[in-house]
Amino acid sequence: MKLIGIIITVFITFFGIGQVSYDFSTSLPPVENEINTVDRIHFGTYTAEEANSAYEFNELGVWIISTVFNSVSKEQVRESSKYTVRNGFIFGVSEDSIPCVLENDRYHFGIKNKDQIIGSNSKNVLKKANNNQYLLNFEENGKFVPTLITFKGNNVDVQQFDYDSGTTIFDDFKLFNSTKKQEMNFITITPTSKEWKKFNFEKLIFGKPITYLNNK
Repeated sequence: MKLIGIIITVFITFFGIGQVSYDFSTSLPPVENEINTVDRIHFGTYTAEEANSAYEFNELGVWIISTVFNSVSKEQVRESSKYTVRNGFIFGVSEDSIPCVLENDRYHFGIKNKDQIIGSNSKNVLKKANNNQYLLNFEENGKFVPTLITFKGNNVDVQQFDYDSGTTIFDDFKLFNSTKKQEMNFITITPTSKEWKKFNFEKLIFGKPITYLNNK
């Protein structure tokens, strides 16, 4: 019975820790002003083999280009006037023809979507952290979740907001606002300028980088 009690206690503790979500009440770094784009020297389109997405940086802001994969059957193409396949391209999916591959009686293709994440009417916020680093703050319901962007020559490393379950790294900040919804604790942090300057954000709250190469 004592062993069962210990197991239950550990399970409850682990489950409780896993149900915590952190975000920030302000865009980061709190001491910096919002900017519309990165320095001109970094302009370009960056792609990564391990990701079905690309980033574009230009004078208008920041864009993310993603690929959505889809397919149609040979039967659909044959019986519908909407689709035409010719010389390895499918027509009728979008305004332009798209390269396609026939496999298992289906034509497979990818559709590229380009969304502006900084600029125009976007609520996301971009701020410069230091010479070659920027924090892209994604807004959701008035709160912010950061992504770290680090330029290294012709490459850019992108690191998503990440932390271990049960982490204590956020204890460096004093001002929290906590709400609970459906067994999930949502904790919003408001860092002061002094707290942020002491905080090693690059190593503590971002995951493994994905390196994107500049397509010059």
